[in-house]
Amino acid sequence: MIITACIIALLGSAQDFAIPAEASSEYRKIALDIENAFVEKNFAAGSKLLAKLPGSDVTYRFEASKATPAQKEAFKAAIVGAANSWQTALGSAVTFKATDSVAADILFRFDSVDLWQWSLKSPTLQLNAGFGVKQAARDAKFTFAKYLGLGTGRTITPDLAIVRKLVNLSSFLRGSIADMAPDYRVPVGASSEFHHLVIDIENALTSKNYGEAEKLGKLLPRSTMTWSFDTSKLNADQKAEFSQVVSSAETNWQNIVGSLVEFKHVAVGKSDVAISFEPVLSKISGTSEVAGAAYFLGVDFTQARVESVIGLKRGPALAKVVGREVYNECLFTFGRYLGLAPSPLLGSAMGRVEGQMANANIVSIQEATAVRKVFKLSNQLRDAIRDKITIAVSHPIISIDRDTMVFSEQFQGDEGRVQALVTNAGSSPLELELKGDCGCISGDVVPVLAPGKSTILTGKFSTAELVGDVHHNLILKTNDPDRPMIIIPASITVNARAEVVYPESNTAYMDGPDRNFVFYLNSVESKLFKIVDSTVVGLPFTVKVEPYDGEQTNFMKFGQKQKIHGYKVTVDTSKMPNGLPGRSNATVYFRTDNPKLPIVRAQMFVQKGIVSLPEAVYLGSPQGVADSTFVLVRLGRPFKVIKVTSDSKFLTFEVKPNEAKNPSVFTIRVIYDGKAEGHRLHGTITVVTDDAKQPIIKLPYQTSQT
Repeated sequence: MIITACIIALLGSAQDFAIPAEASSEYRKIALDIENAFVEKNFAAGSKLLAKLPGSDVTYRFEASKATPAQKEAFKAAIVGAANSWQTALGSAVTFKATDSVAADILFRFDSVDLWQWSLKSPTLQLNAGFGVKQAARDAKFTFAKYLGLGTGRTITPDLAIVRKLVNLSSFLRGSIADMAPDYRVPVGASSEFHHLVIDIENALTSKNYGEAEKLGKLLPRSTMTWSFDTSKLNADQKAEFSQVVSSAETNWQNIVGSLVEFKHVAVGKSDVAISFEPVLSKISGTSEVAGAAYFLGVDFTQARVESVIGLKRGPALAKVVGREVYNECLFTFGRYLGLAPSPLLGSAMGRVEGQMANANIVSIQEATAVRKVFKLSNQLRDAIRDKITIAVSHPIISIDRDTMVFSEQFQGDEGRVQALVTNAGSSPLELELKGDCGCISGDVVPVLAPGKSTILTGKFSTAELVGDVHHNLILKTNDPDRPMIIIPASITVNARAEVVYPESNTAYMDGPDRNFVFYLNSVESKLFKIVDSTVVGLPFTVKVEPYDGEQTNFMKFGQKQKIHGYKVTVDTSKMPNGLPGRSNATVYFRTDNPKLPIVRAQMFVQKGIVSLPEAVYLGSPQGVADSTFVLVRLGRPFKVIKVTSDSKFLTFEVKPNEAKNPSVFTIRVIYDGKAEGHRLHGTITVVTDDAKQPIIKLPYQTSQT
C-alpha cells in the first residue's frame, strides 16, 4: 500500500506501522480511505477521515437503569477496572476517562444478567456495548480493544502488542500524515467576505470550473499590496499631516507582517486599496450621528479590493477629523485588505469607531497571527487553483443556545458563572476565541470543536472590584463564515460586603478650625470583618479606626438614616498644607481579614474655598456657535454669584439660579457666538462672588484652534 510505503520511508519500519491483520474491518476501511484521499490529493476529505480514527483520549460512560444498586456498583467497578488495566498497559499513549456526556466514545449499557453485544455508531468509531455483570470485567476489556481498532471476538484474549501497534498507527496517521495536507480552514479573526471567497473558490474547483476559480483567486490578498491616497479635497496642512499618518499606518503593518506582504504606494487610479476624503458623510442609519468613514469591498479584480472614504468631520458635534483618527482609519483599511474582520475591541487595528477617537490604535498579536494564517491559506488556494485540485466544500456553523448572559446576584468577591451550549452544526472544525471587553469578565471554551459536537462555554464575572448593576460583553470570535464575531451582552448585580457611609458629605472642608473628617464602614454581612491595617494614598493624612454600632445619615442616599454595624473612621487632615483654594482627592485603603474582601476603598475629597469643576473651560473645535459649562461649588457653605465676564466679546454667560435645596452649587454656561476669526479663542473668565475671602474667581478658556 502507498500509505505503508510512506510510513516505511518516514520511520524506517514497516513491521511496527503497517495495518495489522487483526485490525477490525471498520478500522481497515478508514485507513484505506485515508490512503485514497491523499493519493487523489483530496486533503480536505483525508482530514475528515482522520477525525474518524480512534482518539488518544477515550471517554466512556455507564447506563445501568435496569440494574439493581448492587449490580450497578459491580458493573461500574468492572468497567473502571478494565479502563485502569488498559491505562497501565498503554501508558501515556492513550488516556481513559469516565464522563456523563452523551458524546462519549463508548457507552457501556447494562441489558441483562448475561448478555454481550457491540454496535458501531456510524460514521465514527463510537461503540455501544451492551452486556451483563457476570463477565463485565472481561467484556469491558474487549470493548476498549474494539474501540482502539482490534477486530477480535470475546473468545480471543486481546493481544497487547497488536493493540499497541494500532494505537501507534492511529497516532502517526493523525499527527504526521495530517501535517502533509494543506489546511484550508479559515482562521478566527478573518472577515466574513474572505471566508465566503474561500467557499466560492472551493465550489468552483469542486465543479471543475477552473476559469471561475482562477478569476476568484485574483481577489485573494497578494504578497504585493498597492495603495493610493487621494488628497484632492484636503487643504495644504491636512495634505502634509494626513500623508504622514497614512505612511505611519503602512509602516505599522509592514513591521508586523515583515516579508509576507510588500506595501507599495501608487498614484491615484488602479490600486488594491484606495483612500479618499469627503467633507461630511451621510448619517448612520437609525441615529443622528454621521459616519466617520465608509468602506466598500470590490467584487471584481479590475476594481480596488478595498475603498475607504473618510469624513473630514465626524461625531455628533461634527468636529474636524484629526491625524490620529485618519491613522486609525487607514490602519483599519489595510487590515480589511489583509482579510480581517471588524472588531468591537477598542485599541486594536480593527477596533474602529464612527465618532472621535481618543488614542492611536495598534495591531494586536491576535490580528498579526490571523493575517499570517490568511496569507498561508491564500497561497495554498492559489496552488490548488494552479494544480486544479479538488477541495471538499465545508465550513463550520455555530449554534449557541443563548443570546445574553444574566448572572445570578452575587456578593462582592464572589465569582458569577453562566454557561451556554455551543454546537458546531457544520462540516469542518469550528475554531473559537473568547474574551471579555474588560478585565472583570472572561470565559472558557474549547479552542476547536469538531463537526457535530457540542461544548460548554462558561462566562465568568470577577466581582472583586464591582458593586451595583454591571453590564459588559463577552466577545466570541469564530471561523463561521456568517458569524465571525458574536457579542454576548452580560449583566450582573453585585452587593457590597462593605459600604462606605458619609454622614454629611464625601468632602472635608478646610475653611474652619476642625481638621477631623469622619465617615463609617458598614458591614452588609452579619459577620463583621476585621480591619488589619489602613493607609491613605494621595495626601499626608492619618487614620483612626474604632468599632461602631449605631445609626447615621447617609449623604450618598439623600440623607436617609441607616444602621451601621462596623467601624467609625476618623481622618486627621491637620497636615494638609495651607495653600490656595482648590480641591484634592485621596483614597483610604483598609486591609481586612476577609479573603473575599481583602481591600475596602474609601474615596474622599479635600476642599478649600470655592472651586471650579473643571478648572478650565474647553470649547472644543467649533465651526460655528458652541457652548460649554463649568460648576462653582462649596457644599455646606452657601455663597452667591454676582456677575460673570470675560476678556472676549464673543462670549456670553448664563448662570443657573440657585436651588433652595442646594445653594452651594452654581452651573455656568459659556456661549460662543461663532464669530471669532478662525475660531481662535483663549483668555480668562472672571466670576464675582459675595464671599469675602474669594470675591474674584478666574479660570482660563480656549478652543482647539488656539
